[in-house]
Amino acid sequence: MSDTAPIIPMPTASAEGMPVVIKRRPGRPRKIRPAPTADQQQYEQAIALARERVIEGDGLRVMLQSGDGNTDKVLWAVIEGLGIESANLRWNR
Repeated sequence: MSDTAPIIPMPTASAEGMPVVIKRRPGRPRKIRPAPTADQQQYEQAIALARERVIEGDGLRVMLQSGDGNTDKVLWAVIEGLGIESANLRWNR
């Protein structure tokens, strides 16, 4: 009795004696992504609405749209936002 499995020859040509050829464009075929499920669509819509609310209520954006012209406040808001974002990135790493 041998320890290895028996070797079975695999056919490399079709029954008519012609080689099996798959015709397609050169390169890697495109990846087909399935359509999102109903739950995923609801989730993505909720995320999009939440993102819009956050963007609309952003302090720096509101300050710039008000047209106040006080550059010191705007500069301070930019520096503060940059510091918060830097701390968030450091936390995520």
